[in-house]
Amino acid sequence: MPWKLTTVADTQVPNGQILPGFNLQQERKSPSVRPLFEDTTKASKARDLMQQILDSEIAQRFRSLKS
Repeated sequence: MPWKLTTVADTQVPNGQILPGFNLQQERKSPSVRPLFEDTTKASKARDLMQQILDSEIAQRFRSLKS
């Protein structure tokens, strides 16, 4: 099943600190993973890289299905 990424958003952690992060979840499955970062720039870069990894994996699977 494909994976879904949400946009970067702030999350308040138990100690009261607010950190940016994004959700990574397999479609129609629970739970999700929410990596948190020290700033929005790092969170956005990490999300973009994760999206590239997921897109690459989808492309590889599609090529293998066509073979």
